[in-house]
Amino acid sequence: MAATEGSTTGAATYSNNGAGSPVVASTGLRNTIYTYEDSALTLVMAADEYALNDGLLANSTKFDQLGRPQLAQQNESSSSTFEVRML
Repeated sequence: MAATEGSTTGAATYSNNGAGSPVVASTGLRNTIYTYEDSALTLVMAADEYALNDGLLANSTKFDQLGRPQLAQQNESSSSTFEVRML
């Protein structure tokens, strides 16, 4: 799989160490970590903004017991956050 971000292109690698552990997608220049918190029904994504492994760009989505999204929160940058509630 190829990953493209702006003018930077590289091969993406994915790693997962088993059930419940985060999934890491890496292009070598930036990492994106996906974590599902089963007890909280929440999917969290943290990506690098300025440096490798800074994790400043983050979003989380909370789901109901049927898997429907209920609340989405997202950081546009390391200094601003907004949220969207789904009804």
